[in-house]
Amino acid sequence: MTLSRFFAILVLAVALVGCGDRHLSLPSPVSASGKITLANGQPLKNVRLMFTPIEAMAPASAVVKEDGTFALNTYDSKPGACAGKYRVIIQMDQSSPEGRTKSIAALKSVPEKYQQENSPLEVTIGSMGNTSIELKLDAK
Repeated sequence: MTLSRFFAILVLAVALVGCGDRHLSLPSPVSASGKITLANGQPLKNVRLMFTPIEAMAPASAVVKEDGTFALNTYDSKPGACAGKYRVIIQMDQSSPEGRTKSIAALKSVPEKYQQENSPLEVTIGSMGNTSIELKLDAK
């Protein structure tokens, strides 16, 4: 292969790589955590909370611990969430077979409306973060 042909292929390869999708410039996540309880005051546990953006830049999620507490993670598994408004959807924790089994039982105590895309739970995370998110579910 001649040097000029090699150079031409190299230039073409660099040009093609540069034509890919540009990454969206997302803001840095801020701390976001809290607690979720059922209508009877007991902590909800063993589920995944999906924070879908209403007026925010990226989704976030968290697995709820045994005591009902959670800490959000966002894009690239970064801790926290982007500032903005979110709808919270309660889903099955599918991170492990044990998590799925526990989630099936836990979701039986969660009213169906919180498991749907149009869940009435909404949360705003300010630019300084929100580490005291309190989610309280209504009775079934």
